[in-house]
Amino acid sequence: MTPLSDVFAPDLIVTNDDGTRRELIVDARSRSTHLAEVESQLKEYMLEIGCPLGLLATPRIIRLYHDEYLDEESVKLVGEYPAPVDWAAWEERVGTGFESVVLHWLENLVTESSLHSFPADFRRAIQRYLWPVLDRGEVRAARPWSD
Repeated sequence: MTPLSDVFAPDLIVTNDDGTRRELIVDARSRSTHLAEVESQLKEYMLEIGCPLGLLATPRIIRLYHDEYLDEESVKLVGEYPAPVDWAAWEERVGTGFESVVLHWLENLVTESSLHSFPADFRRAIQRYLWPVLDRGEVRAARPWSD
């Protein structure tokens, strides 16, 4: 059986400050197709590598996942939230580049002022789950991007 890590690879990762642990994995999809399959792969990958947080980003939605470490089904959907409005233009584009948009969004998400445009439930999820890992970690590409 082929390990999932040979089939699925996230686009972005956030590692702890010394780079030894993956705190968040991100899959950025410019198309909102096959999301159930992508979600399943993301959750399996989180379990395989022991990563507590996962994010699935598309031009329309952002899904946040958290591993509660209870059992093999422990990765739960925290919530599905609207993506920033300016991401919608990426649905019409062909090729890569959406990953860098999501990377910059994560890098800029660490301030209170960056939250004003999000619904209250998403603000709370960002503050609870994303801020701690973004504050003490480094956001980077998980693999080389091709243009």
